[in-house]
Amino acid sequence: MVGARPPRESSHLGASSLLGASSLLAASSLALLASCATSPAPSAAEGVRRPDGVSLDPPPALPEVATRARSSEGAATLQTPLGTDAALDLLDAYVRAIVAEDVVAMNDLHTGDSAFVFSPAGQVPRSFPNAPGLWERRFARFDYGALAGSIVLRSAEAKVRRLEAGAQGPAIATSEDGPSTPFGDAEVVVSAPLATSRVAGQSLLGTEIAIYLRREGERYRVSAVVEDFSMP
Repeated sequence: MVGARPPRESSHLGASSLLGASSLLAASSLALLASCATSPAPSAAEGVRRPDGVSLDPPPALPEVATRARSSEGAATLQTPLGTDAALDLLDAYVRAIVAEDVVAMNDLHTGDSAFVFSPAGQVPRSFPNAPGLWERRFARFDYGALAGSIVLRSAEAKVRRLEAGAQGPAIATSEDGPSTPFGDAEVVVSAPLATSRVAGQSLLGTEIAIYLRREGERYRVSAVVEDFSMP
């Protein structure tokens, strides 16, 4: 005997409830879309995330580039120093100009305010402005060409020394009436003994020469010369 099937009313009611819920969801979605369509869109300014305010200080001004500075001056921007070879090469060129009596080369090798110091042993040093002009007078008076073929400079014994800013040294006059400056305001001094100073009994040079160098651009020039020579 087969039992009677249960009534189907409950199944019919479940389908009706589901259909009603679906209709309600669809109506809610349409209402939401209509609301979005009528609401104003956020402006570009409102949508950009702005960072918190930050106080910006201007970058510090860098000091001017210098060739040297005192430690007490604080921060300093220094040029890359020229090597010692530049100083030694200038000394060689200087002696060659003496032997060749080359006035043009002498003018090129010196600064515009260069000076010459005669410093013979046992005598008070005498300083004169215009070192190239003084050499021109010596060339006119003595025969420096007689040194040709002789070893004049003992290059192997040359010494290069860098001068500290503000260092004290011999006062070197740079003009007839102007003030004297230590070392002729030089940065480097190169010195060497002279192997030949006399020819045929005539004194032409001292026994040692020192040239004080000041940097101008990418080269050195002679700002002062010190020689233990006494003009007869």
